[in-house]
Amino acid sequence: MPAVEQISATSARPPRLRWLHAGWRAGLDLLFPPRCVFCDEPHYAPTAAPLLCPDCRAALLPLARPTCPRCAMPCPDPDAATGPCPHCRKEKLTFDEVRTVGLYHGSLRQAVLRSKHARHEPLSGVLGELLAEQVAARPLRETPDLVAPVSMFWLTRLWRGVNGPETMAASLARRLGWPLASDLLVCRRPLQMQSRLPPSERRKNVRGAFRVSWRYRLAGARILVVDDVLTTGATAHETARALLAAGAGSVAIAAVARGTGER
Repeated sequence: MPAVEQISATSARPPRLRWLHAGWRAGLDLLFPPRCVFCDEPHYAPTAAPLLCPDCRAALLPLARPTCPRCAMPCPDPDAATGPCPHCRKEKLTFDEVRTVGLYHGSLRQAVLRSKHARHEPLSGVLGELLAEQVAARPLRETPDLVAPVSMFWLTRLWRGVNGPETMAASLARRLGWPLASDLLVCRRPLQMQSRLPPSERRKNVRGAFRVSWRYRLAGARILVVDDVLTTGATAHETARALLAAGAGSVAIAAVARGTGER
């Protein structure tokens, strides 16, 4: 498994250059006040990371409620402790567990929809940060060897100019200190948008759509796949199936929002 080393450009600067850099950023903030990446209101915070104001952070974070660790669906307390819940108990799932920020409605739904556009890429980074917080708060059974985003067909990626899950995965991996493999999964063909298809058609749409890049030899590796929304689990199922077929030992899913069929 290739090692991934990430070096912070800021921490690598000599002390004097770091002081000059901080002064330069402070001057820019006075001229161009930083804004919240969700509501676009001016917001000041002692960080160079993408900004999220306290009100928007509160709106995007979930209400405390029990969820199944296997599929992340809301469920009664007795089922939430160990999983699987009644929703996924009879399902044949290729992934082992799921972590999310919250349910796909309200402000979180709006944020996910915006993250699909290139001009909202900083928001995708913030959503990845929030997802990392949830993963840290509810640790996975095994620490991943690699973090990989759900891939997008190259022509679709070129047309959109951004792949939100890729930005989210990079943000999550950086926050948790886990190796990122942004090119691990490859999408073989153009796909219809899952949200526009009935549940019965979603698995057919993504069946066989993903493969593992030839650059990787997984050999029992633990993989965390990052996506923006998990609803029927069709995409998660297919990505996990491809990874397991390529030799991965286990696959977990981290999705920003959990769709329940309601909005």
